[in-house]
Amino acid sequence: MRLLLACTLVFAAARAQQPQNPSPLVEHTRAHLRLKEEAPAGRREKLDLGTLFLPAHTRAILFFFHGGTWLPEVAAAKNKVAVVSVQAGEGSAVYARLFDDPRRFLRLLAEAETKAGVKFDRVMLGGWSAGCGAVRQILKTPESYARVDRALLIDGMHTDYVDGKPGPLESKLDPGNLAIWLQLARDAITGRKRLIVTHSEIFPGTYASTTETADYLLAQLGLKRRAVLKWGPMGTQQLSETRAIVEIRKLREYCLNPQHPRGRNKARVFAAVGIREADAEELRTALVAAASDGKAALGAVNPYGQRYIVDFDMARRGRTVRIRSTWIVRAGEDLPRLTSCYVL
Repeated sequence: MRLLLACTLVFAAARAQQPQNPSPLVEHTRAHLRLKEEAPAGRREKLDLGTLFLPAHTRAILFFFHGGTWLPEVAAAKNKVAVVSVQAGEGSAVYARLFDDPRRFLRLLAEAETKAGVKFDRVMLGGWSAGCGAVRQILKTPESYARVDRALLIDGMHTDYVDGKPGPLESKLDPGNLAIWLQLARDAITGRKRLIVTHSEIFPGTYASTTETADYLLAQLGLKRRAVLKWGPMGTQQLSETRAIVEIRKLREYCLNPQHPRGRNKARVFAAVGIREADAEELRTALVAAASDGKAALGAVNPYGQRYIVDFDMARRGRTVRIRSTWIVRAGEDLPRLTSCYVL
């Protein structure tokens, strides 16, 4: 899973954007730098919705909602991907309504492929703030969800409070607007999708902040944050992260498969403690939670990367099972991938 937590401001499409309480705070300590507007070289084509920018021949495309046209184009040029930038106004409901027709996104993708003269084999969605309303609405359609490989949600995963107001301690969040993000995060954990979520410390007051929704998402996935301090561009800071990759196929077809020539012995021991192929999702959740705790022992290092060992207890059906998991952080990467697991 790749989950650098940020989240998505999403309201039901039929509802109007709620106002947020203005912050009385003004920050004077650091300079608030701004990027210089650029117009990268490339071909631009008007679409039924938005503008297609083609910096070079590519088979990857990003659909980005809200936040201006030139900035996604600059990012696309640097990463050698095509981009469709869509600006629709203010409020996530405005963006969600763009895709009330469940077939519109696939038609838009087909139009972009026709104009580009290529079939895109990597399709990505991205949004900032209200733009994530469009991302959510697109992903609610199963055919569109299947076509999308990756998603980038920049400070936009919001929902309502169940009681209409926060607190006084832990607020109760309406899970309805968060369901698709939970599905996407679970698929990211298994390696079927890629998801990057960022959130800020902005507290709207009248609806849930992106920090609150990020905490909700982690809790539902059984994950924990790892405190970090990383400097980013333009004076930004990253304070926490959650990341790991556990391919569900490795569990089902290897560790829990009694027919696998190498994994069958592990599978027999797992079965003896009541964990079988049908329990792969539950085991996957426990593995990612264990990896996110950060309590790993160093293993061997070789040209392929650094290996780690994480032992943990998995509580299940009234008993506790001690499991050893092995991981690798590949050379040139910075996230752990599961290599194997077995009962101790």
